[in-house]
Amino acid sequence: MQTNSSKGMIGEMKFAEMCYKMDYSVSKPMNDDNSYDFIVDTKARLIKVQVKTLYLKSQEEGKEARWRLILGKKKLERYKRDCDLLVIYIQPLDIWYIIPADGLYDDSNAINIYPDSENSSGRFEPYKNKFDLII
Repeated sequence: MQTNSSKGMIGEMKFAEMCYKMDYSVSKPMNDDNSYDFIVDTKARLIKVQVKTLYLKSQEEGKEARWRLILGKKKLERYKRDCDLLVIYIQPLDIWYIIPADGLYDDSNAINIYPDSENSSGRFEPYKNKFDLII
């Protein structure tokens, strides 16, 4: 049985593979004290990236089905301060959300995304599969 940690590592490996295919170098810090998982060298700049992997959809009665990443305000503040990108990988759908740190909001402790809905007006939908932000 896979643990949450091993599931997260799968998302990280897929992100590193995607970067390598884009001909970028990827480095992983030696310790876990950082607010980011990778430093991506695009040859134009270095990007600090935090990767999160989601496996289960939230479903509430009477609401649009969503995928929810609950981080807490302190963690979101740390990501805003220390990272350039927050990358969310939805493993069952093989969909990515590449969110710039300045696109994170101070008024929330969670990120709700709606990849199943083609016409969703969710805050983070403009970042769905937005790979050009990793340039």
